[in-house]
Amino acid sequence: MFGQGVVSFSDPTLRVSRQGETLVLLRGKERVRRIPLREIRRILVFGPVDLTSGALLACLRSGIDISFLTAHGRYRGRLSGPVSGNAPLRIAQFRAATDRVKSLELARSFVAGKIRNQRRLLLQHQRRRRDPRLAEVVGRMRRVLAGTGDAGSHDALRGLEGSAAAFFFQGFGICVGPSAFEFTVRRRRPPPDPVNACLSFGYAVLTSQVESVVAAAGFDPLIGFLHEPAYGRPSLALDLLEEFRPLVVDQTVLRLLNRRQLGPRDFEDLEDGDARPSVEADVERPVRGVHLQDPGRRVFLGALFKRLREPLYYPPGEGRFEIRDILERQAYVLARAVESRDGSYLPFVPR
Repeated sequence: MFGQGVVSFSDPTLRVSRQGETLVLLRGKERVRRIPLREIRRILVFGPVDLTSGALLACLRSGIDISFLTAHGRYRGRLSGPVSGNAPLRIAQFRAATDRVKSLELARSFVAGKIRNQRRLLLQHQRRRRDPRLAEVVGRMRRVLAGTGDAGSHDALRGLEGSAAAFFFQGFGICVGPSAFEFTVRRRRPPPDPVNACLSFGYAVLTSQVESVVAAAGFDPLIGFLHEPAYGRPSLALDLLEEFRPLVVDQTVLRLLNRRQLGPRDFEDLEDGDARPSVEADVERPVRGVHLQDPGRRVFLGALFKRLREPLYYPPGEGRFEIRDILERQAYVLARAVESRDGSYLPFVPR
């Protein structure tokens, strides 16, 4: 468990069943572990772990959200109880998504929040390193940020976001420092190196968390404002995710690498011919790239959920709150902005 009720299952030899108000982990006939349902808030399932129907029903009844990811961290979907009954919010969401002005206004906020938090992370490292390369990157990102308010279309805004991301990851590579790994460019599918593998894995896990949050607030996670709707894509979750990427995932990756808590043995390099289950179905097909493996995955998840429990000052609440609580509060801030014609969404940027 990773604190505050987050449980991860990744061993394909395990079978998870229910006995009374307890989940029981079995390997063959051997009982490996017992976890009371009352202690579980979320479950992350990596790869083909067998959860019995009794275990799934018990989790649904207990309000436990289950997220399914591939063995190497690509998000597949989630299982949860009944959706929120907030029909008026969903109607307002659909209207806002089809209103070009309102949708673009919200999209600008997501992108601006992301860039501000990316710059904040680089500035923290610049204060310690005094590296002129970082100073140059931060300056370029400031100029891109200034242009987001004038972006006249979603395509123009996404272009600015892409430029900021290119600058950010240039600076990110400098911040990685003298670790066991190098980072030159952000690449996702497949991740070609350990740093990209960590970023992709972290974003997938955080996406599952954000999707649960926006659904609990009453939204349809599939209908976004910055990310265009696509079959099966949790576009709104990806929208809200943007401002939290640097705060949670990027920060966690830098900490783990610079403290040398992950090493080469925590990753596996899948060459042509190595087979893994595909995202679309449980069939074997080659998947290339570098991926986290146990126990590195457990180290990463522990650090990620520790970061989510760290408190930051939250201006609307006039106090310090854990990041995971701020994330939930931001979903309701977004709900008020969507329901109001004149309301604007203010992304969370720590002071």
